[in-house]
Amino acid sequence: AEVCVKMKNLENGTEFIWPKEKFLNRLYLMKEMYNNYEEEEDDWDLPEDKDPFQEDVDTEVNIGTVQVFLQPIAYMVEMKEQLEVTDLKGNKIGIMNLEVAPCNKKGREYTETDDKFVDSPDELVGKDVHFVFKIVNCRGLPNKYTDVHCKYRVYLDETDVCTEKISLTANPDFNHKKQFSFNPATRQLVDYLNNGSIMVQIVGKQYIRKSAVASKK
Repeated sequence: AEVCVKMKNLENGTEFIWPKEKFLNRLYLMKEMYNNYEEEEDDWDLPEDKDPFQEDVDTEVNIGTVQVFLQPIAYMVEMKEQLEVTDLKGNKIGIMNLEVAPCNKKGREYTETDDKFVDSPDELVGKDVHFVFKIVNCRGLPNKYTDVHCKYRVYLDETDVCTEKISLTANPDFNHKKQFSFNPATRQLVDYLNNGSIMVQIVGKQYIRKSAVASKK
């Protein structure tokens, strides 16, 4: 388990999770700031962008994650799932509806009549494998975020695939669809499909209530 620190801004209600390293860096700056205050230094009060107690309200935060196992694709079977969205503490904070379906290279999804089912994932090694990954929507998320979107990586991807951004709803409709093609499938890929998973992160920015801004002024 990774040790993190929750930082809450009491003026506007925003919360941020800091990794241990970030907190320790901030802690030393906080101590320096406090020492300057104790010694009545003129420049103890730092501007907001350098204040170690502050976090930019536009900082992207992790709302929750969903783990999607890909084993059906290893047998060339489509899957439609409703999976739990969990926060950093493992609490359920909503659901995600998604689909993963094998398809041809042009993106046409296979049906039963195409008879593409395999008895063993080993049969895919050396063959071209294509599938579409769809994030349909989320339901019941905390309704306090803007620019809510999902991001994930498949197999050896080094960059995130992102959905569109949706704001101020507990029930965002992403209607995201992306095709992945492997020409041909290697043993490593097939093992990944059979035993691995995609971690979908739901992220966004915290919505600052007008009342919080007004009270600060």
